[in-house]
Amino acid sequence: MIEIIDNQYFGTSVQENLATVTFKRDIFDLVTNIEESQKLIGFIRSTEYDNDIKGLLILNAPDCFGEEAYDDFMKMIMKERAGEKPEAMMPEFTEKNKRFRQITIINRFVRFLANYSKISAIGTGFTVVTPFIGVYLVADIRFASPATVFSFAHLKYGLHPSGGLPYLLTHYLGHSKAMEIMLSEKLTADQAKTLGLVNRILPAENFDSECKRMMNQYLKINQASLRVTKRLFNYMSKDLDEYFEFEAGLLNL
Repeated sequence: MIEIIDNQYFGTSVQENLATVTFKRDIFDLVTNIEESQKLIGFIRSTEYDNDIKGLLILNAPDCFGEEAYDDFMKMIMKERAGEKPEAMMPEFTEKNKRFRQITIINRFVRFLANYSKISAIGTGFTVVTPFIGVYLVADIRFASPATVFSFAHLKYGLHPSGGLPYLLTHYLGHSKAMEIMLSEKLTADQAKTLGLVNRILPAENFDSECKRMMNQYLKINQASLRVTKRLFNYMSKDLDEYFEFEAGLLNL
């Protein structure tokens, strides 16, 4: 029996063959809290062992992955620059442990989803900032609304693109196009769909319900075929593991 979770960070539900995780608020508190983030991964892992569940859908509340939450977190953990400093200098942090936990926990979540044994989908009708764009891209199926915006907010703070973003964008788009995208400030839903980063743009009205409806359509596919297909796709995640190990060494994590 899967334990349903409903806390300040996220809620879970199971309806017939579909398990859903909905992020609510305080997302940066969640991804710097080892115990709470483990509850999230624990729930998703439990869906892999339940034969009645065929897929996972990830949703989020407004502003959960937005720029305001990101800015608040960065202001809390970064040192203010004293006087003029060369732009080439890396930012300094007052709370390095929180910064390292944020990177490590998000990377762990991306790796976990990359190896998830059932079909996964994510839908967001709002702004998604850099650390979580990787979470978005690693899902098998990706939904957006006309108002969805992908914000490369790390550029504003002189940070590296975390969450596996360079690897995932290069995987989908190739080196040159991925670099071009990461040097831009934002990407709209239409632009992302043209690039193949978004599968479907769904109406903003009843967006969550539309995501569930679409996901249930995919779950009608023969499960034996889908299970083997997922295993073959997951084989490519080995390179992602090596990427995160390289990043950890580069940042002394």
